[in-house]
Amino acid sequence: MSPFGPNRDAPRRLDEYAALGEEPPEEEEVVSRDISPAERELELDEYHHMLGTFGDYRDLVLIYGYTVLFVAALPLAPLLALINAYAQIRVDAWNISVVSRRPWPQNAEDIGSWADIIELLSYIAVFTNSIIITYTGEFLTHWTNANRIITFAFLYHGMVVAKQLAALVIEDVPGDVQIQIDRQEFVEKKLIFCAADDQMEVPGVAEDGDAPDVTIFDKDDSVVYLDYPGYENYGKERKREISDSMRSRKKQDEGYIREAELTSL
Repeated sequence: MSPFGPNRDAPRRLDEYAALGEEPPEEEEVVSRDISPAERELELDEYHHMLGTFGDYRDLVLIYGYTVLFVAALPLAPLLALINAYAQIRVDAWNISVVSRRPWPQNAEDIGSWADIIELLSYIAVFTNSIIITYTGEFLTHWTNANRIITFAFLYHGMVVAKQLAALVIEDVPGDVQIQIDRQEFVEKKLIFCAADDQMEVPGVAEDGDAPDVTIFDKDDSVVYLDYPGYENYGKERKREISDSMRSRKKQDEGYIREAELTSL
């Protein structure tokens, strides 16, 4: 009951309908439907395109830094870091694909400044591990401070040279991946930028001579293809297939003509 009088818009009770001799209205059925996957993903938390990847890279780089900076003090650290990094990658993938909203795809040439940070940590790690080995190694306890400094200098520069050699020997991009990259660039040049085809190199034709004839004939007996292994057999087999196809088609046409003549009679 409203303090300003009865609310006419309020629903009546069952006893009021009984007093008036009216039937209460039937309740409207609420139609429920299944939530689509897009609506379900919309309710999830947003995976920020910058802060999300920043946090993931930060965690991995921290693990890498603690591992390489003090690996001489704990040789088991790389194994523990490998296990932790694998678990971290799986957790990040689960977070992106299940927990968070599907992020907007964006182009990225590489991992950005994180590559420079990892490179800097590698050089610092050479310095710190050289000091740890030189000044905490039990096999150098009887050495003087001058001998330790000389040993540190040789060890540091030797590890830096070894790192540079390893960087030169190991390819940044594997060979099979480079093939796919070159193929993708070639397809983009042809389909998107409409690049011209490369000129054919025909033996016996000078560079400043006439352009080669690229007309397609039924039979090709030029010297360019006769040296290809199996080309003569291929030509014979192809000629036999064509003749058999024409013979069977001729017989089929003759059969259709006979049926037409019989039906006309």
